[in-house]
Amino acid sequence: MSILLSKAQRQHHVDSPYWSDYYNHIVDPYLEICNNKENLVICYGDSWTWGDSLGNVNVPRGIDDVDFRSKNIYACHLSQHLNADFVNYAVPGVYNYWIHDRLDILLEHDLNRLCDQYSKIYIVVTLTELGRDFDLDLYITDFHKFYPWDHDPDTSGKKLLEQAEKFDFHKLRSIQDQLPDNCQLIVGRNFTNTQPNNLGIVKNLISKNWTEVLLAHQGITPISGVLIMSHGLDRFDNFMRDQQLDTAEYKQWVIDEIGVTAKKQLDFLNNSVYNYKKKTKHPTPAGHELWANYLVDYITENGL
Repeated sequence: MSILLSKAQRQHHVDSPYWSDYYNHIVDPYLEICNNKENLVICYGDSWTWGDSLGNVNVPRGIDDVDFRSKNIYACHLSQHLNADFVNYAVPGVYNYWIHDRLDILLEHDLNRLCDQYSKIYIVVTLTELGRDFDLDLYITDFHKFYPWDHDPDTSGKKLLEQAEKFDFHKLRSIQDQLPDNCQLIVGRNFTNTQPNNLGIVKNLISKNWTEVLLAHQGITPISGVLIMSHGLDRFDNFMRDQQLDTAEYKQWVIDEIGVTAKKQLDFLNNSVYNYKKKTKHPTPAGHELWANYLVDYITENGL
């Protein structure tokens, strides 16, 4: 039996075209290794967490290298440190909103059983960039209930992204508040930064992002204030045009802040020995191991 509900069961419980879009993805989002260990690690994220570019992986061609990937993703390293089985549930190019859906299903259908089965469960979420969610109607409807931007005279691109992150964090905090005592949700980021006004909402928010950890090992001083680095900007920009919010001020902000920080971050990663030089600069095997080690240190230092 699978550690989590089987794919057929997960599809049965949710009647939404949003789910089917990602179950029919060209690579399998789900990977688990079960060796009857005492503890369990569950990792959620996008292509960085999935293990894109590792070994012979070529996502656009639908090519996976499961054996190599399963032994080199950070979930594997983390599980070895924590005497744990592991689940890696991630999709290249996915949204943060997709992660929230997975967590809701985990809480509703799997977690009580798992908490009886394992001594400790560590759920690690590595968030992707802001902006990707804004081409998803389900997200826009849900987000509008949280922040009705069309009724705010001070709406701007900067404020929308800040509120979008706050929306993410409140969803994560809601999950945290429902977890059993032997389960911890740890939240990190891959190549973007948390905005100052949103600090303190989520418990167990990692102070450094994955990129900062890798750059620190090379003596490279990372930059701050990175909100978008990849195709999140295209999706957010389309949303701003649709909402007629793409003012001259917004366009200048994209050029002066979003674009500048994204380029600097990409330049740093191009100079990093722990990142591949294609796509969104996915971590190498050593890059995955360094992130896992950083998470282990965080778990140990905080007594989780």
